[in-house]
Amino acid sequence: MKSAFAKSRKVLFYKENYGKIRKNPEVDSPMRKSFIAVMTVTVLLLTLTLPALAGEHPFRDVPSGIWYEEAVEYVYRQGLMSGTGADRFSPLGTMTRGMAVTVLYRLSGAPAPEGECPFTDVSESDYYYDAVCWAYGQNITNGTSATAFSPGNFVTREQLVTFLYRCAEYLSVSTSYKLSVLSAYSDAETVSTYALEPFSWAVTHGIIAGTDEVHLSPRTSANRAQCAAILARFHRWVFGD
Repeated sequence: MKSAFAKSRKVLFYKENYGKIRKNPEVDSPMRKSFIAVMTVTVLLLTLTLPALAGEHPFRDVPSGIWYEEAVEYVYRQGLMSGTGADRFSPLGTMTRGMAVTVLYRLSGAPAPEGECPFTDVSESDYYYDAVCWAYGQNITNGTSATAFSPGNFVTREQLVTFLYRCAEYLSVSTSYKLSVLSAYSDAETVSTYALEPFSWAVTHGIIAGTDEVHLSPRTSANRAQCAAILARFHRWVFGD
């Protein structure tokens, strides 16, 4: 005998009183076929779209085909950089010193900081606190003075390559370079003394290029798109992926 539920509604299957599952003969074949077709299409769509979505970035302000799109997607996928909002990357926004060392901290595996952090402008409640303390402990940064790191200041191109160069030393990867590579740039003499080796190293290995064919622009700030490109090259150079 059929259950009352099966009698009152057109269901595809019903349960007899003694527990056996049977097809409902009152439901016509076209209805069953429609149900199966809808489910098949749904499964196919999920199969086709989910893998593609998994590798995409969510940023609406990174246009398709723009020069930094691939770099942004790479650093986002690697967990090196996140957005400034749920769907914004702010590619033309400026990268701060606090942001820069945080990226290198993540890239290096977020190790526990060692020793004291001498910077009075960095507090434990700041998101970059561990990153700055780690960077100081590993001689990746010495701060802008003995007691200041200036985390909110825009990171310059020469500061960024210096962070990267010292991070490469920390990761025990090659820091070889050709000093002559800077001679191709008319503003090479404006590179600060502390950044000469790091800039030479970065240019030698293709981690950074000029802002045009003849300018390095070492003391200008690096925007987030430029940083994404530089960091993507550095990560690939270190890890080979």
